[in-house]
Amino acid sequence: MDVEKKLSSLRSLMKKNNIDACVITKFDPHQSEYAEPYWNGVKFISGFTGSAGTVVVTETHAGLWTDGRYYLQAERELAGSEFTLHRAADANVKDFLDFTADETKPCNTIGFDGRTMSLAQVKSLIEKTKSKNISLISDLDLIGEFREGDPLSGDAAIFAHELKFCGVSAGDKLKMIRGKIGDKVYIISSLDDIAWLTNLRGERSQNCLFPAYMAVDADEAVLFTDPRRLGNIPPDEAFGIKGYDEICEYIKNIPADKKIILCPKKTSYELSRAAGEREIEEIQTDHTSSLKAVKNETEIANCKLANVRDCVSLTRFIKWMKENAGKITEFAAALKLSEFREKNEFFLCESFPPIVAYMQNAAIVHYNTYENGETVIGPHGFLLVDSGGQYLDGTTDITRTISLGNLTDEMKKNYTLVLKGHIGLARSIFPSGVTGHRLETIARAPLWREGLDYNHGTGHGIGFCLSVHEGPHSIAAKPNETELTEGMLVSNEPGLYFDGSYGIRTENTLLVAAHSETSSGKFLNFETITFAPFDPDAIDIDLLTSDELDWLNGYNECVFRKLNPFMTPAESAWLKNETRLLG
Repeated sequence: MDVEKKLSSLRSLMKKNNIDACVITKFDPHQSEYAEPYWNGVKFISGFTGSAGTVVVTETHAGLWTDGRYYLQAERELAGSEFTLHRAADANVKDFLDFTADETKPCNTIGFDGRTMSLAQVKSLIEKTKSKNISLISDLDLIGEFREGDPLSGDAAIFAHELKFCGVSAGDKLKMIRGKIGDKVYIISSLDDIAWLTNLRGERSQNCLFPAYMAVDADEAVLFTDPRRLGNIPPDEAFGIKGYDEICEYIKNIPADKKIILCPKKTSYELSRAAGEREIEEIQTDHTSSLKAVKNETEIANCKLANVRDCVSLTRFIKWMKENAGKITEFAAALKLSEFREKNEFFLCESFPPIVAYMQNAAIVHYNTYENGETVIGPHGFLLVDSGGQYLDGTTDITRTISLGNLTDEMKKNYTLVLKGHIGLARSIFPSGVTGHRLETIARAPLWREGLDYNHGTGHGIGFCLSVHEGPHSIAAKPNETELTEGMLVSNEPGLYFDGSYGIRTENTLLVAAHSETSSGKFLNFETITFAPFDPDAIDIDLLTSDELDWLNGYNECVFRKLNPFMTPAESAWLKNETRLLG
């Protein structure tokens, strides 16, 4: 069924149910970034395949809202359809909630699936529409009859994440949580938070997650999931097990005088309704998220090892790619990169679908190689590769832009400008209490001086054998009140994109570490824990300051020292040249 027929069918159902505006998301009941395909109503109704997007359909308008990473992709995927792209990151563009509230006439009705919208979103919609006496219907899944697959990830098993990897027991983590909630009942919906808290992980899941809820109070903790998934895992005395669908009944049976704690951004509107008239304490960030973001000593040590192994694989791939350019497609290259990774100890799966994008395709920030990768990679120009792995001892995320030959002076200049921003952020020293928002301009400054910019954040948190995109901290233009704290992991990935021509991005993982303590207070810095060569053939060293050149040569020395023990003689000779002294 094409997009126009789907829209026609949806509008017929809207009319039948007296719905004037319908909101469709790609979220599951846990507000997961990478939900099971079953929940992706946005892809079904519009054809848009990006990881961030919301659709609003009225009788006369069909709109898709997405962020700057996906503008080019959305334009291509929506071309020829009725859908209008709303560039959510641009100034003066109404978000989908404002648009829905403004476009719906007084006394009309807005419909949505309450499982797929958060409590925070619905509360905002209620506030925006209350003066117009608009009705909200949250128990209609108007595209439900078209959904395919299993909403609960089939029968994928759950496995225990051993203490030698994660470092802290579930019992000790629950003690930390109880120290924050007192005598209240804490309901957790976020899947990565639950996996972290229970030291359990999901098989055959890109982010090692499994469908579940969690309830914690002063006396007990209960994990709500399908017990069959647990197989022969010995019961953990720290928490009990109930069925996934028992969570609403559990909430309804909480004593009326007990206050419930939940995060409205991560809790579905439907689940929140189970609380009835009980008092709810809303927290802006899950307590588990704040604790999970700060890696313990065991996690840090393991993550460094995982990153080295991962970088050996990527570096071998770069050598192979330079030798085979002109012979293979992007898709075939992505499979080859996965083949290199699969040989690593403790490897589970890719941490996200790899982006292998040649020249003009790399201008699409989150290009989908597995769906579109038929372009042959030529023996010239740029190839952008953004990829990562899930390991029992860590999660990796790294991007390199590879020179395949015949770069213009302008291409080298732009590559070097991005690298300058990367180095600037990596070298940053900052006072304790600073947020990533305050640091982001460091990475953009070299580009701004040339009248250039990029339309995505510079850094995101990274999980530990969990989600590759993890909050609550970030390094982005969008304000974020979470302070960067010792032990946090964050990416460093400035970029530059030219529609129809090429794209550039460089990404390493940074560890927030202690730097010094002076009369002005405590200072922090970043320790780079990703080690793979930047392409020396793409660098214009005349654009680098002496400090930047010193950092780059020091980094290259570390890359060779850490990776060389794993290399064959031929690989070692190649790597020696790639990490040669510059300047």
